[in-house]
Amino acid sequence: MFFLNGYLSDTPLDNALAGKENLQFTEIAQRHPFFGWLVNSDQDNTLQIAYRIQVATTRENILKNIGDSWDSGKIMSDQSLNVTYEGKELVPGKIYYWRVKSWNNHGYGSDFSDVACFKMASELSDYATARYPLQKEDNYPAFVKQLPGNLIFIDFGKDAFGRLKLNLPGKIRFDSLTIRLGEAQKNGRIDRNPGGTIRYSEYKLGLSLGKETYRIAIKPDKRNTGGRAIKLPGYTGEVAPFRYCEIEGYNYQLQKNQVIREMTHYPFEETDSDFLSSDTLLNRVWNLCRYTMKATSFAGIYVDGDRERIPYEADALINQLGQYSVIREYSMARYSEEYLINHGTWPTEWILQSVLLAWNDYLYTGNSDFLVRDYDDLKAKTLLPLEDGQGFISTTLGKQTPEFLVSVHLDEKLRDIVDWPHSGGRWSWKKDPGETDGFIFRDINTVVNAFHYRALIIMAQVACLLGKERDCKTFIEKAEKLEKAFNSNLLDRKKVCLR
Repeated sequence: MFFLNGYLSDTPLDNALAGKENLQFTEIAQRHPFFGWLVNSDQDNTLQIAYRIQVATTRENILKNIGDSWDSGKIMSDQSLNVTYEGKELVPGKIYYWRVKSWNNHGYGSDFSDVACFKMASELSDYATARYPLQKEDNYPAFVKQLPGNLIFIDFGKDAFGRLKLNLPGKIRFDSLTIRLGEAQKNGRIDRNPGGTIRYSEYKLGLSLGKETYRIAIKPDKRNTGGRAIKLPGYTGEVAPFRYCEIEGYNYQLQKNQVIREMTHYPFEETDSDFLSSDTLLNRVWNLCRYTMKATSFAGIYVDGDRERIPYEADALINQLGQYSVIREYSMARYSEEYLINHGTWPTEWILQSVLLAWNDYLYTGNSDFLVRDYDDLKAKTLLPLEDGQGFISTTLGKQTPEFLVSVHLDEKLRDIVDWPHSGGRWSWKKDPGETDGFIFRDINTVVNAFHYRALIIMAQVACLLGKERDCKTFIEKAEKLEKAFNSNLLDRKKVCLR
């Protein structure tokens, strides 16, 4: 899969690279990459029992049944994901071709798959997560409505991050249009004051004589393009979320195909998942949730939407599980987890959630390389140095030493968040009561320690998986100690609820 200026191309990669145009494609930087495939069958209860992979240096070789880089032969295994390359050393910068066939439990052996190809990066390492480039997709309006006063109202049907492209004929030099983009409507018009972080923007466009294609250059937002924000690549340009568009001052009939939203998103396979029930509302909820996973992937990494465009562990945890539920693709999730290992955020519970993210990655991919590489960092993110004598952790007992902060890759001290924002906190107006539902913060907080307990349980499983028996025993003991303290001190047995 590769892209030309962000658009998916069906040209063979080797042919496209010869042109050396504005291409975007995945480069494999791992010396021993992984292969995966779908086991297709029209029979129920089908399981793969064996496979054979071929990897070749030329398309001609592989079509001649010559796997000159690797021919696995028939391997008796049900594994069809994270199958490690075990052939000759792969050459940096080179294109390779591969295909696979499989056998199932019904006695059927498939033909070889279509030939696919991949390109190695110029520098290789023992561990590197490959990612797809961001993709652009043309969206056309659901409807275009002419309003009085040379005003055209356009609805794309769904919100998306992107840019506006117009194909317009200019009949008078310097015809001037006003373009409005927004996420909310009010009384049949774009709401110009939607409030909160709902987006609205306005642009002026001068038309040239003759037919031209115009792309509206999105104005950068100071907050979500700041120092810590994830920047978008040049081939997509800056984007904004919008569903509605208004064009004011255009005196001619406008067709749907003249107005295009260039949507930006991470590659998303629509056929990977489906849902249909007898409940129309439930079907709509499903479609909304699945589309949301696609639409909010515009940065190629999990971010907090358009507010700051900064990755946060809590947002990533929700995104990760949501994405796993709708597409068979794991690279965006893993890249987000790896980013957050070294760019942790200040809420105590969220640092602990890095451990949950890593374990989910293993459960869904079956690949433990991430756990192996970042084991020490994950161990640090259990926050055991903040433990008091009972087994609880606390951020207010003076245990956040400089050495501790370095171990979790932070340049500021942790603070418990629980429900966001706090009343009278740094995020609230002076008279704003916040959203903590009356939660009273103490040195020992229940929510924080519940996440700490879960992180300890997971790290015990990780340590056991990786053969670190001493650590496994330690994490189990710490979890058992915390469980006893939790039930003794935080459980109100009269009300049967947590304090």
